[in-house]
This record gives sequence, structure tokens and C-alpha cells, in this order.
Amino acid sequence: MSVENIELRVINILSSFEFCNQSDNGDDLFSDIESLNFMILISALENEFDYEFENEDLHPDNFKTINTITTLLYKGVNHDEINRT
Repeated sequence: MSVENIELRVINILSSFEFCNQSDNGDDLFSDIESLNFMILISALENEFDYEFENEDLHPDNFKTINTITTLLYKGVNHDEINRT
């Protein structure tokens, strides 16, 4: 799966969350995100990409920007696809 495809899908998911401070300037998307909202976001991303994050990936720093989320998913989703073949 391409980085561009993942990024577009991430942006689409983020746009549905009121608690997301989505911007293009690299600012923290979730400056004061509550743990419940964080888990809702994780669940939405896992469902969209048919991927389960590793426990060590579930650090808020990995979800600060669109780029960090996209990078994390790109590595994980493509790693899973390689291991399935």
C-alpha cells in the first residue's frame, strides 16, 4: 500500500473526529486528547487498515501528526502484507 493512499485514508478518518486539531503545519493533532478518544481513534485506524497496532506503538508521540500516523501505518501494514505472502 502506498504512502499516499495511507495518508489520504488517515486524513479522511481524522476529519470525522471533532477532537482532532487537523492542520497542515505539523502541529500536534491531539494536544489534550483524552484516553477514551485516543482508543476510539486507534480502533478506527485498525478497522480501516485491517491492522492491529503493537502495544509499543500506542504512544501518543506516534499519533501527533498526520505524517507520524501515516509512517507508523505504512511500516506496519506493509510489514504485515509481506509476512502474509
